[in-house]
Amino acid sequence: MDIPYPFPPRWALGPVAALLVAIPAGLLAFESYHDPNQNDTGYCSSCHPGFTSGRSDTLHAFHTGGDDPVTTNCSLCHTGSGRDNPFTLWSTGDSDDGLGCTGCHGRDYGETIVADYRDFPISGQQKNSGVGLRLHHAVSGITSCAGCHTDTETPHPENVIDPGSGNTTHYYLRGDVSLGGAPVDPSNNEVSANTYARFSEPGLDNDGDDLYNMSDPDSVADPDQLFLIKLESGGIELRWPTPSPDWILQDSSTEDLAGWTAMTQPAFTERQNGEWIVTVSGPLSVRQFYRLEKPDSAPEAAVVRKGKK
Repeated sequence: MDIPYPFPPRWALGPVAALLVAIPAGLLAFESYHDPNQNDTGYCSSCHPGFTSGRSDTLHAFHTGGDDPVTTNCSLCHTGSGRDNPFTLWSTGDSDDGLGCTGCHGRDYGETIVADYRDFPISGQQKNSGVGLRLHHAVSGITSCAGCHTDTETPHPENVIDPGSGNTTHYYLRGDVSLGGAPVDPSNNEVSANTYARFSEPGLDNDGDDLYNMSDPDSVADPDQLFLIKLESGGIELRWPTPSPDWILQDSSTEDLAGWTAMTQPAFTERQNGEWIVTVSGPLSVRQFYRLEKPDSAPEAAVVRKGKK
């Protein structure tokens, strides 16, 4: 498929608007792993007790121990004090300002923390929100979240790590968070080699539809389109859906199949709103062609042309 120059803009990304209602500090729900007024019980620990017995406990070891830890940076989950009961939505231990549990289990919806907690002046700070996580609990029959959260917002799709709002940096995009020596991907790399019998589910359900990884139709295996967007700078952006495993971006100055060469593939962090992004700086040649090809397969049908016919 050829697309002539000039190309119409495909969309405009903007900040996510959110209406925030101030809630008294005493009514903050599940702001920490367990109820601070109880001894290692209540809140999340009622159903997920695998952190309460220290670093050797199942869930804690699953995240930070064994041969395949998600991270060894304690500050991503814990604060400088009260480290036995981390916040669900904020953390800091040294120079790292973190997002607590929602660093992995939430997404950026443009929301802020509504109140200080303990002795930490965190009111107004940007945070990730567990919209998809709460919906997953709801479809699983867990009703405790609904007491405070009406969640009229639609969760970001499974394959979205960074929605493009620019407020927070999701933990999956950090260099000190990985699985199997590779970045954690909500579509195809959320399963740790630290296997326990109770953890048989294939990763996380990030958008609350009870579908996981590549079983979720949001996670694209074989892209059917390659989008080209003209930039005001004179360059272009090439975009296609994530994760599209094993597909390689190629370019050519001719239309014959022998002239295609592999371009520099996007880094894991070069993704936004569920799409890979490759920027080609100007000035551009008069005629150039781009395509996605999967090795040992027929050439991708959607070949996008840049330039005049």
